[in-house]
Amino acid sequence: MPDRAVDETLNRTLENGLEYLAQTQDPTGYWSDFWLKAGTSDAWVTAYTGVLLWEITPRLRPPVAELARACVNKAADWLLGHIGPQASWGYNVSTVPDADSTAWGVMLLARLKRAIPAGALDFLLAHQTANGLFRTYRFSPEHHHWGQPCVDVSLTVAMALVDAQVWSPAESIPYWHSVIVPNQTQTGAFTGYWWAHPHFPTWLASRLWQRLGKPAMKHDWPFLQGDAPFLQACGGLLKPSEETLSDLLAQQEADGSWASVPSLRVPPSHEGLLQVRPKLSRDARRIFTTVTVLAAIASGDSLLLKPKQRIVSHHSAIKPRSAYGQACDQLVHRVSTLAGFDPHQRVKAVRCFQRLTQDSLALPEVWPSAQLSALSMGQPLEFSVTAEAESNPSLRYTCEVGNPVLPAAERVKTGLASLGETATYLGCGALWQQLTPLWHRLQDGAAALPSGTRFCLWGGVSQAAGELAVLKVYVNSLLGANGDAQVGLRSQLAAAGIPYTGELQWLCETLKTIGFPQEIGYGLRGDGKWGAKIYYEFFGWRPSLIEQISAELDFPVTPSQLVPAIPNILSESLAQKRRSGLSFRLHPVTGRVLELTTTAAFPVQLIPVSTTHDRILTWLQTQQDNTQDYVRLFETLFPQPLPQHHRSHSLFTRTINLTGQTKTTLYLRPMVGST
Repeated sequence: MPDRAVDETLNRTLENGLEYLAQTQDPTGYWSDFWLKAGTSDAWVTAYTGVLLWEITPRLRPPVAELARACVNKAADWLLGHIGPQASWGYNVSTVPDADSTAWGVMLLARLKRAIPAGALDFLLAHQTANGLFRTYRFSPEHHHWGQPCVDVSLTVAMALVDAQVWSPAESIPYWHSVIVPNQTQTGAFTGYWWAHPHFPTWLASRLWQRLGKPAMKHDWPFLQGDAPFLQACGGLLKPSEETLSDLLAQQEADGSWASVPSLRVPPSHEGLLQVRPKLSRDARRIFTTVTVLAAIASGDSLLLKPKQRIVSHHSAIKPRSAYGQACDQLVHRVSTLAGFDPHQRVKAVRCFQRLTQDSLALPEVWPSAQLSALSMGQPLEFSVTAEAESNPSLRYTCEVGNPVLPAAERVKTGLASLGETATYLGCGALWQQLTPLWHRLQDGAAALPSGTRFCLWGGVSQAAGELAVLKVYVNSLLGANGDAQVGLRSQLAAAGIPYTGELQWLCETLKTIGFPQEIGYGLRGDGKWGAKIYYEFFGWRPSLIEQISAELDFPVTPSQLVPAIPNILSESLAQKRRSGLSFRLHPVTGRVLELTTTAAFPVQLIPVSTTHDRILTWLQTQQDNTQDYVRLFETLFPQPLPQHHRSHSLFTRTINLTGQTKTTLYLRPMVGST
């Protein structure tokens, strides 16, 4: 391949990758990735991404380099605006600050020649232990394992101290020989405490080694010189490859990113924890992996490209379906067949689903991911079935819409675009246009969503054979206002033209004392009919609340009709000690409450799926509910033999309307891909 062609290929690859990082950066300047119990990381990932982007910038063509510099400076501004205690940073702004995150923050500010907050360097030095290694947290390692010294953090802190000119390169060479080199294995690699594989810590060591002028080593590096040290880092973040630059370029996705694998290792923090095995996590937004690969490419030797190999750019406006998306398409087809759809209707049902999920289920593969979705434990699709005495089989599902890796505002924008296109396809485009003020309100409020929000906007469809489909739009209440769900609720209702009646005001004021409005659902149909449903979440099933509503609103309901309990699965007493929910459907013109619904999540499934299924079936039969549709859906979604530990059932609801009719709805997580 001629050098000019090689350079052009590398330039396109770098620019497409940078475009991806620019799109995924929050407008305020931070990036977020990885999902742990503490949430997603912002400060750590932002600092790391900023440092590597700064290194890449000289390799970029001038217009693109300007964009990279803007991204890096925005990241630095955000970090300076979110300094934690002791002039430090942590995994995210809500966690205890640590030496690793702070070191990357110091590195970024030093590279940009920004003032380093007073106290940050002292904070880093305070984490050094007697053997010279640094620890992540200043916890006592005897009581908290995360306080033990580790090589990977020591490498990062050493680079930060050199960048900040606390240590000079010459003065740091003794540290290299006495502290770092003894931790090199016979293979030449370095192992890290926080990483599943030695590739990334070894790359960190190679960065410090080059920064110090390549001092002597105990063992040779486990790779050749040239671009191999950088590709070594990618070996722990990407799917296995031949680790050549050509292979690396060929793995770039259509959106400019690189798909990731579980790489971050989180060991148990204390002795005696039930979870004794370390938890592995991947950067589902692929920010950490993508910027690392870009650094490898930008610093690599282009002559190592395989000769005469033609590299095809993956950057395209076309959004092919991911394997997960194709599997979901097949499920929708099977369930629509179950619902009695004729061949033409089945094709339309799948096309409708593909329109809804054109961004959320496109390549590259990101599901399942708790980081990106709160729906169905991180899976982007959930089916439901209603069991009532007289009901027609139907296709009912809820799904993620919009590009899941983008910041909230852009995620909502792409989701609304998919929903609007689907509304037109289902024949309710005019109604969608009628509600334009509502969609504008959602878009305007998206930028104010809190960092790490996993639920912005969901879509869904409910349709029986031969009937008009209902397009469902599920919206985070916070999309209506800046941080206040109650204000957001009223703002959304006003934009939709739904009156805030005295009845509704009383209900919302009563519920806000015990919980918060989590979401609002809107249902649209092709004949112009539509409605809204408000869902409140609070702690514990409260039969007294149902009695109070019945008396105040003159609603024909008793607690026994809505109790969220299933024998041998969830007792009423246990329901009073768990998260609970209450929703109510409104008439869009009068604002009248038409239905009340209680919601309960199934407990953690400690019994086989088949046992859960049998107990639910027995309970439905005692309620004299229709069980046929439930059984058919269950058998369609779950293969034989049944999985033992798949969390098959997510929620169930009990609903009553003004005429006293009741129904039960069950929500099921399909088995798609790995769980």
